[in-house]
Amino acid sequence: MPPTWDLKFDASFRPPALSGEKFAELKSKVLEEAAKRNVRFLAYVIHHGIVDTKLKKEKAFRAAMNTLLYNFNKFLTREQTHGLFVVDRFDGATCLDLVKSIFTRGLDLPPEKARKAIRRVFLMGASCIGAGHLMSLLDIVVGAFRYCVNAPEEKFAVARRLLSTLDPLLLSSPTNPALKDEWGLIVRPQDVRAPHFRIDYRAFRDRFARLRQ
Repeated sequence: MPPTWDLKFDASFRPPALSGEKFAELKSKVLEEAAKRNVRFLAYVIHHGIVDTKLKKEKAFRAAMNTLLYNFNKFLTREQTHGLFVVDRFDGATCLDLVKSIFTRGLDLPPEKARKAIRRVFLMGASCIGAGHLMSLLDIVVGAFRYCVNAPEEKFAVARRLLSTLDPLLLSSPTNPALKDEWGLIVRPQDVRAPHFRIDYRAFRDRFARLRQ
């Protein structure tokens, strides 16, 4: 990749000198390298229809960070180690205010106004594509997962090949490697009440199971 181009999953970021086939091969190699180096991935899934206003988006983003950080902190505790949390930058000062608030005050967890310190995370920050290799890796992993979830049925074979590379990265239960739910695959809300959303969530579960076959 030329140094002036960002390495992302989105094909629109492919340098003109790199063919589509070569670009796909490059992304596959990045994912394979991640698996070799024992990278683990936690995916947070929520229906776009539930996150449909700016206010809801802000609340949903904070809830997602709470959930991911809680699970990451549990993982670090289980591994008896420490880690850092770097979020893909958004909305300038708002992003920094959020990570500062969570680090200093702890996680918002039920019951109402309960707080939990994230003692295993020693640094929280924000970064962007081009500022580190891990940010490119993150974009490719998340982009590939998003493609698997949302690609049309005629692209199902491509999505299945992608997921076969991604699946080893998804964090699994330490006692059951096949169990991804609530470990690497975190689907929210847990209790889907609206019938039309319930149908979509069931379809997602069915599709994900077929992709893993």
